[in-house]
Amino acid sequence: MHSPLEGDQLNLDLGISPDRSRTGHPEAVCFELREPRRYWQSKAGGPLPASRTAERLNMYLILQWLLSALALLIVARVVPGFNLQGLWPALIAAIVIGLLNATIGLFLKIVTFPLSMITLGIFLLVINALMIRLAAAIVKGFSVSGFGPAFWGAIVLALLNMLFRYLAKQA
Repeated sequence: MHSPLEGDQLNLDLGISPDRSRTGHPEAVCFELREPRRYWQSKAGGPLPASRTAERLNMYLILQWLLSALALLIVARVVPGFNLQGLWPALIAAIVIGLLNATIGLFLKIVTFPLSMITLGIFLLVINALMIRLAAAIVKGFSVSGFGPAFWGAIVLALLNMLFRYLAKQA
């Protein structure tokens, strides 16, 4: 009978590697946890050359941008009052929302940290909804008809972005 661990057929990108040498028993297996491979590392675990690292980082950023735009298009289909008029406004809105979250949103999240702690993080969705409303005011072809659709859009957008990032890491 074959052991399911024979041949060390584990996914090494998960950071788990079998170690049979510690126990001395051929059927016993100890597992060592190691750091998972990041997108800027080679399969051997060492750093990539600078040009390959920059290339992977650029591809990663482009992928995240496209996935964010796709998430916005899905939110526009799911949440009433959240409107996008095509792919280009979605791509531009993804950039604008990212920049707003990195600047104004970051400042607001730092200032309102005590309130976020009291509400167990739900207030962060309010800040994200405000950033979506601000982006809708800036980007032509992107509109949100009130705070309610912006709030529900922020929830769905956060869930979709989590799902897309998880799937992108698995690929």
